[in-house]
Amino acid sequence: MLDKFLFDEAMDDPENVKTMLDIILSKKTNLKHPPQTEKEQRTSTDNRQIRLDVYAMDEDDVIYEVEAQKENTHNLPKRSLLYQGIIDSKLLPPGVIDFNLLNEVLIVLITPFDLFGYDLYRYTFQMRCEEVPELKLDDGATRIFLNTRGKHPE
Repeated sequence: MLDKFLFDEAMDDPENVKTMLDIILSKKTNLKHPPQTEKEQRTSTDNRQIRLDVYAMDEDDVIYEVEAQKENTHNLPKRSLLYQGIIDSKLLPPGVIDFNLLNEVLIVLITPFDLFGYDLYRYTFQMRCEEVPELKLDDGATRIFLNTRGKHPE
């Protein structure tokens, strides 16, 4: 499934995207619109563009971005940060300054390797305070790295 062609073909079917998200999130998702595959995002003509493998939104306006990454490029945490920023920059119309209107964004990277070395199937990241670990920033950003070769459940 990590083959680019197979992944793109499978994700062209909205039911496959919904099923995948339901499994990853362990809950039912109801997509608002058919998911988009190979969606290009750019903040301006002069800036870097990104191509999102799968871009979807649910009925609660949560944005889901799913990437299949076959090779370890040793930059996926930073890449996910760039994707988060570009996605966020497109969510508010010009002039709107109420950042509480930003959608919750969940980025999922599916890999056949263990990026972090703990043999887990899933690594979920959200911002937390280092001094008070139970204090969550609650900025609506979640990044999930799935390791298809993980040995230890969450």
